Amino acid sequence: MPLRTSAAAAAAAFDALPRDAAGAVPREALAAFVGAHFLPAGADAVAGPPPGWSEDPGLNFLPSVPPGPVRDAALTLHSLWPALCRRQPPPPRPPSSLIGTTGWTVVPGSRFRESYYWDAYWTVRGLLASGLVAAAAGVVSTLAQLAAAAGFVPNGARTYYAGRSQPPLLADAAAALLAGGGEEGRGAALAALPAAVADHGLWTRAPRLVRVRDAQGRVHELARYCAVAHAPRAEAWREDSAAAAGLPAAALPSLYTGIASACESGWDFSSRWLAGGVAGGGAAPCPAPGSATVRRALAHLVLPVDLNAILVRSERALGRLCAAAGDEGGAARWAAAADARWAAVEALLWCEAEQRWTDLSLAGVEAGAGGVFDAASLAASPFVSAACWAPLWAAPAPTPRTLAAVTSLASSGLVGAGGVATTPLETGEQWDGRNAWPPLQTILAEGCLACGGSRGASLACTIVASFVGNAAAGIGRDGCAREKYRADAAAGAPGGGGEYATQTGFGWTHGAVLCLLRRFGWPPEEGRAVAAGEAGDA
Repeated sequence: MPLRTSAAAAAAAFDALPRDAAGAVPREALAAFVGAHFLPAGADAVAGPPPGWSEDPGLNFLPSVPPGPVRDAALTLHSLWPALCRRQPPPPRPPSSLIGTTGWTVVPGSRFRESYYWDAYWTVRGLLASGLVAAAAGVVSTLAQLAAAAGFVPNGARTYYAGRSQPPLLADAAAALLAGGGEEGRGAALAALPAAVADHGLWTRAPRLVRVRDAQGRVHELARYCAVAHAPRAEAWREDSAAAAGLPAAALPSLYTGIASACESGWDFSSRWLAGGVAGGGAAPCPAPGSATVRRALAHLVLPVDLNAILVRSERALGRLCAAAGDEGGAARWAAAADARWAAVEALLWCEAEQRWTDLSLAGVEAGAGGVFDAASLAASPFVSAACWAPLWAAPAPTPRTLAAVTSLASSGLVGAGGVATTPLETGEQWDGRNAWPPLQTILAEGCLACGGSRGASLACTIVASFVGNAAAGIGRDGCAREKYRADAAAGAPGGGGEYATQTGFGWTHGAVLCLLRRFGWPPEEGRAVAAGEAGDA
């Protein structure tokens, strides 16, 4: 809620509120204070149709999706872009936690009234599927402005997110705009290059940089999530205070860092972070649903496989952007950086016994000389998640390992009738159990297609058919998209769990469904998807 008055006036009025003997403000007095000093939530931005939007998307909209329920759902998503599009009014603006940017952007929806980082990547691809190049350019420009202001793209466009980022997809978003946005997209993509380089730098310095020596004595550089946080989250003070209840004061700094780092990962919250937290390297059994244990886990003590796969893609995307800008030296340097990181993923994160990649736990392990960890001291996480197959999205080419990983994904038990589940465990948290999250469906479908051979292409089509069919059923029934769906059914049932009710909107669902339909068509077909990928659609 932005302020009606100055911050000083509101603070003085709050200090002057009546309080009872316990220090509590009566509800009526607090309500009157809020009404007098605050504007309604969302009043710091203006909604409206994105640039170039029309109710009729035209003949080029998803030509490989014939009339029927799925096309109807896609048309519904296209019609709802104006509900998610925002711009900030020109200064002077009301005092607000919203970070100032210019131009149009797209928000996730419902309680999320500001731009969010990794949501934006799928939004860009969905807008391109709708032919809305100017709107996609606006989303990329907003991320670049946020990075220019903070030195990296924060979790979201609020001042209270200053200590944490999210999965680094700005370069990938700009590369998608470069590939699919014509001359208009090219200009916006190249304008974002300096910000994308700065954003990448966050992950190559302390505290997020992790150096590990492998069995052959080679030192590799990988990244972890490690947000800067020393207190409960401003936007979830009550929840974090509850998670801290009963812990000694000495444990609180690590707890708050771990919670914020889980938020930085986008996976807030999940059993996969137990490998770094109170489960003691995964020795403890799965916590009871609804317990505080999952949120007490320390995500910054996990070396995450998906983050490093995304960084491989980011480095390749930066190389393509440099090449397009005529910087061949920069293109070569970024290609070498991607190769080096991919070699690290293969050397350190591959789990031969399970025929997939894995997170590693840094819990209880001290770095050696020069801050370098010994790979032999880092335990593989015992917690399986969809992230274990994210390197398929980053692999440079099919290999025996990627082919084996497709087989292990198919037999993992995660691929359901409505998409790929997040983990096998039901903990009551939203990044666990049967929730099918749109970003993960796109990552796994495109990864299987690119690097899984014929079996991978078949599995990719299965994932697309199950998830898109599931989402389309919900969109057809509800008239809107959900933040997540259940993977164990195909009737559009929304997912659940976590700190809040499943949200409607929803930006990345729009983006994931539309870009998957643009690439795979309906019903999804391998040959069509390969051709779309060759044309730069991914």
